[in-house]
Amino acid sequence: MSTLLLYLYLALIVGPTSRFRVCSASAEGLQLLRERRPAVHSYWFEGIFAVLFFYREKKTQILLTPSAKSDIFSRIAVLFRIPIAKGMIESGGRNAMQILIQKLQNGSPVLVSGDGSRGPEKSFKTNPLLIAQKSGVPVLPIGIRFSSSFHMNFDGANVRIPMPFCLL
Repeated sequence: MSTLLLYLYLALIVGPTSRFRVCSASAEGLQLLRERRPAVHSYWFEGIFAVLFFYREKKTQILLTPSAKSDIFSRIAVLFRIPIAKGMIESGGRNAMQILIQKLQNGSPVLVSGDGSRGPEKSFKTNPLLIAQKSGVPVLPIGIRFSSSFHMNFDGANVRIPMPFCLL
């Protein structure tokens, strides 16, 4: 599927017909979201398209790996006006980490996948914790539940794409 078609599907069909319900296990989590205070927002990679749509145009920086696999996610993020920090922290991507830490210290939240695009799926890596620890901000776990979606595989990364009229 081409990037432009996927973006148009998300922006023009899914977006206007879907609803987001924001829930939190804590009042502090809701307050972090509402006030856009600095925090590391951590999500499972399979929900990246829902995350990109929810955070569109909110100036929340996202960490993506610099690979052909993440290229479509990068292009969609750019179309949604989400700034990107490219790098793989576990293999020395210190530049990406510094960009995110600086963004947090300047008062903005950042997005970091808990399991990364390379997987294994839903196996938490230390990247969100490392960034939060170095910048002194909390981690805000983001769970995404889809009322209806379909799965697609992008070069080994399984992602869920919301259906129209979806409750997220």
